Amino acid sequence: MSFVRPEVAALARRHRMTILFGLLTALGLWGLLGAVLRGQEVWMLIWGALALGGAVAAIGAFQRARFVGEGAGWGRVLLDESLLGYLGPEGSSFIDIDDITRVDFAPAQRGAGHWVLRGKSGVQLRIPARVEGGEQLFDALAQLPGLSVPKLLAAPDTASRVPIAVWQKPRPQIERLH
Repeated sequence: MSFVRPEVAALARRHRMTILFGLLTALGLWGLLGAVLRGQEVWMLIWGALALGGAVAAIGAFQRARFVGEGAGWGRVLLDESLLGYLGPEGSSFIDIDDITRVDFAPAQRGAGHWVLRGKSGVQLRIPARVEGGEQLFDALAQLPGLSVPKLLAAPDTASRVPIAVWQKPRPQIERLH
């Protein structure tokens, strides 16, 4: 018999890295306060670096947990170096991260919707928004040049019925000689 409601347990499981890095930040701040009160400059730097590193990692973990969301869709996302793949019940597909030219979010009438990744050669990869390994999709998309992380995180929460353009590869600027 558990004294914790299942929704609370699922939320804690999803945000476990955020909680861990939050505790690391609190430990760093506690040590920093002790070092300041004792006047120990070297320990101030060490504890301050621990607190700052924990805070930065907690923010990143929170963004990843928010991106993945609740529940699990069909299939699994795989990331191997620069190759992003989706293994689903209706087949598998892979795309090189460097070949991605456009990222859209296609909302569904029911459910969480799909991420649509388009490649240079016309390859189209559709990944459900709530899928196992979704944090790897976040890691892959976060390295795209010029991507707005807040826009990426907000896309699944919008009430739009049409696909939302999240990112498009910038076209190379050609300098004219005359």
